[in-house]
Amino acid sequence: MPLIRALRDFFVGFLLLFRGGSLVVRHPQLRQRAVKPFVLTVIFYGIGGGVLLHTARDRLALLLNRPDPWYLVLGQVALALVTVAGIVAVFLFAFVLVARVIASPFLAQLSEDTERQVRGHLPEESFAIGTFVGDVGRGIGHSLALVCLLGVTFPLSFFRVIGPIVWGGSGGGLLAYDFASFALDRRHWSLTKKYAFLRSAWPRVLGFGAATFVLMAVPLGGLLVLPAATVAGTLLVLELEDKTL
Repeated sequence: MPLIRALRDFFVGFLLLFRGGSLVVRHPQLRQRAVKPFVLTVIFYGIGGGVLLHTARDRLALLLNRPDPWYLVLGQVALALVTVAGIVAVFLFAFVLVARVIASPFLAQLSEDTERQVRGHLPEESFAIGTFVGDVGRGIGHSLALVCLLGVTFPLSFFRVIGPIVWGGSGGGLLAYDFASFALDRRHWSLTKKYAFLRSAWPRVLGFGAATFVLMAVPLGGLLVLPAATVAGTLLVLELEDKTL
């Protein structure tokens, strides 16, 4: 039955993220490639966290030393603590997003290594300025299109029942595309062709996106998902290519 087949493909896609993580753990070259962005981002955020803590400490010390009535000082301290807590919350949830930008060159190399590991080779391409400019232009256009899609579907999340489903589905689909794009971009395909390619196996794509969406929502822990999702997105593209041959 189509429904049973779709559910099975969704589950296969959901497990794809864990297959990607297993591949990273089992292969030293992939593991070494995955460690670099993690260490770089941890150092970056360690510096940012140190600056934040130092600023918060100085601010609290200034408040406690002021000769105001105790209730004013208490209110100001409470407000400062709430502000710092809010900044820390945003700081943690933005961790993965910033890490994704910082780690992008390493993740692209990780995707290449994964394809080489699975296929045994990677098509060699000579550099051409026209191809490079076309890829950059396509990448910018794709990013704008995806941001518009996310912006259009965001208001739907406020509707009961169906809203969160549509929002979660669009978020999962966006993540699935994002991590598959490392392999898709090497094909120099248009956005229409990429969309048609992923749509041909939409239950599996949404399953992979759902697993990534759930684990990426975990502050800090989501950073560990980046290499696994990159490898899984590459595996998704390779397996779908094999099915269409």
